[in-house]
Amino acid sequence: MLNCGQSRADRTWATILLRSSKVGFSLILKKIIVSLALLLSTLLYVEKLNAAQSDSNQALKLALKNMQEAILAEPLVALEELESLSIADAQLDKELRLLWLLRKAEAYNFSFQFDRFKVPILEGKNLLDDNSPPEIAAMFYLYSAIISQRRGDYLTAGKELQQAFRLSNSVTDPYVKGYVLLEIGYNDTLEEKYESSLKYLQEAFRIAKENNNPLLIAQTYEVYGVLYSYTAKMESSVEYYQKAREIYLKLGYPYFIAESTFGLASNYRRWEKWQQAIEGFEQYRAAVGDLTSSYTQFYYHYGISLSYANSGNCDKAMPLFSAGLSIDGFKDYKAELYKKQALCFADLGDFQSADNSVARARAIFDEIPELKGTTWQIEVDKIAAQVAAKRKNYRQAYQLIEQYYQAVIDVQRRNTSQSVEELKLELQSEREILELELLENKTQLQELMLNNQQRQIQIQRLWLYGSISVILIVLIFLWWQFRVSRKFASLAITDELTGLANRRFIFSTIEKIVLHRSQYYRHSLFLIDVDDLKPINDIHGHQVGDAVLKTVARVGREISRDGDVFARIGGDEFMLLLTRTDEKTEELIATRLLESISAESVEATQGDLVVPTVSIGVAAFDNNTDTPAKIYAQVDEALYRAKSSGRNRFSR
Repeated sequence: MLNCGQSRADRTWATILLRSSKVGFSLILKKIIVSLALLLSTLLYVEKLNAAQSDSNQALKLALKNMQEAILAEPLVALEELESLSIADAQLDKELRLLWLLRKAEAYNFSFQFDRFKVPILEGKNLLDDNSPPEIAAMFYLYSAIISQRRGDYLTAGKELQQAFRLSNSVTDPYVKGYVLLEIGYNDTLEEKYESSLKYLQEAFRIAKENNNPLLIAQTYEVYGVLYSYTAKMESSVEYYQKAREIYLKLGYPYFIAESTFGLASNYRRWEKWQQAIEGFEQYRAAVGDLTSSYTQFYYHYGISLSYANSGNCDKAMPLFSAGLSIDGFKDYKAELYKKQALCFADLGDFQSADNSVARARAIFDEIPELKGTTWQIEVDKIAAQVAAKRKNYRQAYQLIEQYYQAVIDVQRRNTSQSVEELKLELQSEREILELELLENKTQLQELMLNNQQRQIQIQRLWLYGSISVILIVLIFLWWQFRVSRKFASLAITDELTGLANRRFIFSTIEKIVLHRSQYYRHSLFLIDVDDLKPINDIHGHQVGDAVLKTVARVGREISRDGDVFARIGGDEFMLLLTRTDEKTEELIATRLLESISAESVEATQGDLVVPTVSIGVAAFDNNTDTPAKIYAQVDEALYRAKSSGRNRFSR
């Protein structure tokens, strides 16, 4: 029988193997435990480092969020602090990078460094994604829209503002939404969409009052000032600008103080209060101070040059025009400079340069389709008409002014709601007071709803009144166009300087007398020449020479009889056509002219007095006078004899 049990040797070997395996397993287990402990320790260390980094990033974000006040008050100091930070890797914390770029852009903007302002805005927009905080994304789109506005691209600005508006609906900070709304209202005002502009501004003002945000209140006041200015309510516009500026001064924000000062000065210019405008633009330059840039330089020259030009001081305006136009950018505003520059060139007799300035203004408006059909664009025809009239090209002037007024009428027809909006604006002050009272006392909510319903009824009535008003405006423009047509017809036969009949009119009258004269009536012609007008112009200036011509015109008009024709035919020559006269009457009138004119005096420079005199040639129509040229030749010979005899006399 076989022994199936293990031998002692076998059991001993088995025991050795078992002990050996237990020792190896223990070593392996120890190694695993040590490795796990090291891994856990490493993970805990990394976690600690990440937590420290996260805490540092959170602290930096908080500091950047709280930095806005410092940027508004001292943008240059804040900019130095921002540039000292090293936040280069967007992958580490994209939100931190976006916030830093946003604050840096604001520092550039509020220090008038608009070219640099564009750089962080573009970089930030490229970093935005679906996970970006909506309040930061909204501000990037808002500032991008402001960049588009500054280059005159209001269409793109409108699209970017709508994107900012959609994002602002998810934002808890009321300032962001209010700021977006007022910028939409401002952009609509620039495009003359006054109805929608008013709607957005009212909502922005409600948010500002409800949250008692003085900056947003002042910004809304400022845009109301723009809106009232565009609708020609200058007194209300100045009032809103002053309210905004008072708040900015209390807050101590230099950018906004300067901008509101510029707005006030611009309104005084549009209001034709030239001295206040000029003083305002000088205050603007002082308010800018250390923040001066190409932007502030341009708008200073823009405002003050237009003020001098509109007040009639082209000598002061011309070098300021050149300085403003030499600065890069500001395309749409340069069109306004070119328009006024054209009128100054025309006043100075440089019609080629005037035409060039008009052409440059047209070219700018052609490049900005959003401004087509606005008062800015259609006014170019009016400027061109004035240039043509100063050149004495009355046919072209009439065609251009007719084209201008037709465009004005077309604008009124397209914007039938504009009159209604002006009536709505008159109710704005009442609405603001009401809203403030309701926001201070929530229990008046029902009263607000009732008043809003009444206002809706009132607005419906305003639409009716507004439609009637628009019809009346169209009729008034048609009547105005008729008067202008008559005025230009008058200009075609009138001397611009003296208001007398011109050469064309008197020679036309002479031709009629030659063709239809009666043998029973005597007609005669005086050719009057102002003595020594050229030396007067050379010594005392053309203004004194013009004053002498106006004096001769006034005296001649007083002495001439009903039925006589007194005209200036060019330069220093006048002509007096006497009808139904006789030789004695001719001598009497000639003598009175000589005595009355020499009794006058014109004040020149440094208190000198210039005493004008004239020489007169006299000729009567006779049977041989069959053309105007013959009678003119006779009277010209008589004038030559008078001058040869010593001047200040008459001769036949």
